[in-house]
Amino acid sequence: MANVSSDFRVKNGLIVGTSSLGNITGGAGTFNTSLTAKTLSSIDAFFTGTGSIRVPVGTDAQRPTVQDGLIRLNTTSNQFEGYKSSNWQGLGGVIDVDQDTYISTEKSSDDDTLFFYTAGTERMRLTNAGALSTSSNVTVGGDLTVQGTNLTVDNNLTVTGDFTVNGTNTTLNTSVTSTTTATENNFVITSTDTGAAAAPDLKLWRNSASPADDDTIGNVIFTGNDSGGTATDYGHILTQITDVTNATEDSRMTFKTMSNGTLADRLTLTSTGTLSASGQIIGNVTGDITGNADTATALETARNIGGVSFDGTANIVPTTIVVADTTAAKAYLGMFESATGDLLPKTDANIFYNASTSRLTVAGSVSASGIIYADAFNSVTGGSTIDFNDPIDLAGTLTLDGDIVHSGDTDTKLSFTTDTIRLYGANSNLLTIDGAGNVVGIGTVSTASPSIPTVIEFNNDTTAYKSASATITTGASAALLSIPTASYRSGKIVLQAVAASGGHMDVTELLYIHNGTNVYTAEYGTIRVGTAIGTYTGEIVGSNVEIRVVNGVGVTADFVGSVTMLSV
Repeated sequence: MANVSSDFRVKNGLIVGTSSLGNITGGAGTFNTSLTAKTLSSIDAFFTGTGSIRVPVGTDAQRPTVQDGLIRLNTTSNQFEGYKSSNWQGLGGVIDVDQDTYISTEKSSDDDTLFFYTAGTERMRLTNAGALSTSSNVTVGGDLTVQGTNLTVDNNLTVTGDFTVNGTNTTLNTSVTSTTTATENNFVITSTDTGAAAAPDLKLWRNSASPADDDTIGNVIFTGNDSGGTATDYGHILTQITDVTNATEDSRMTFKTMSNGTLADRLTLTSTGTLSASGQIIGNVTGDITGNADTATALETARNIGGVSFDGTANIVPTTIVVADTTAAKAYLGMFESATGDLLPKTDANIFYNASTSRLTVAGSVSASGIIYADAFNSVTGGSTIDFNDPIDLAGTLTLDGDIVHSGDTDTKLSFTTDTIRLYGANSNLLTIDGAGNVVGIGTVSTASPSIPTVIEFNNDTTAYKSASATITTGASAALLSIPTASYRSGKIVLQAVAASGGHMDVTELLYIHNGTNVYTAEYGTIRVGTAIGTYTGEIVGSNVEIRVVNGVGVTADFVGSVTMLSV
């Protein structure tokens, strides 16, 4: 039933209601009519019942003559629309004036999907499962956190803040490029695992459905620009499968570098641990080295040894050398020029034997491992013996197998051993020159209660150096270094302590200075392994500054101290 408060006109001129409220009651069926447009005012109308009202339906092209208040269903946009303020506008939801930017619900029965359109084109879709998909680039101005199962972006994703993924796995089905101007920490993988297993790890997985021998399954490429601005691969680290058989798989790893514009294999590590290189391997090598020697059977260039040609294919059988007796004034000794080439006897007059005088004459240096008697030399004073008081006139080298000892004090001597020279005074090793170790050592002290060791003085006694060592039982105190107060004002000490057991050790530096009454110290730069061992102090005892140590580690410990002293 419809309530009418003014005229209601039907086509054949029936008027229901004039100036008072009237009713129209309809029965079953369809009542069709055409109303002539008429300006109405002050009309209130309502419909009752459980049925519906049908509004006009049509396309954009079928829109009627416009006036504010029109309502229709637009089959072009599938939207209810109304006309107001010179525009057809969508009714309900979010939609702009020209109806090409809006949010739409499902397009099929109950698929529970939201569609987002701009300028008439779908840009984004949110499904009933919570999956969000876009058809264009996505730019996030802040942080992006993904806590769901999937994040699907069909085009570019730009995040200007942090990008956090809280899932178990992150899968990228395309290439990933990271561009930065930073010079370090460009790609960091952090693991907070507290276990002993290796973490984090970087895994390159060639997930091939048809793996085969010689497949390259991973390659780390190092690329930079050349002088012409062209991107150039300067190095590769790659791994290849050499056997894909299940349970007997093998592989090799290869390193490539660029040389003269060509990238080539330089180093290869096989599945058996064999290392092969295309160039030189510089440094210490442990183990077997194979190369040309595997197949070599002869020297590249033969050499004559004792008049016999030798190329490595057979043993050397030298010819017999016959030496005849002679009484001539000069009989030459058989010598050889060198260890390579033709080895012919040396026949010059530098070394010869005079049979009539029983003398061996050497025009150059003489070296002997036995005794050389004094009359083998020409004494400058004319005597038949040569001692320390007699100058020796040597044109060459004097070689000794023993020591040079002071005739009146055997504790003062100069000792020679292989590559080493030692100078002793009062049977103390004052100076050691070790040629093999390239070391010059001055002074030695090794006592349980250290005394003043040898002092080395420099620059007219303004700077000096000394050292000492001691073994001190636990809880005991001892003077490790003793330094004259009248000679030296301050110093820098390096102190080392090593416990007899437990693996405890430390090294530290100690500066000291005194004013004649008190000693002031500062300890710094300590490096320690295990428990602290020594406590170091300085005090004046008599006319000396004593650097004392207390052993507090609980076991006996060895202490070594060296000091560089500055004069008063």
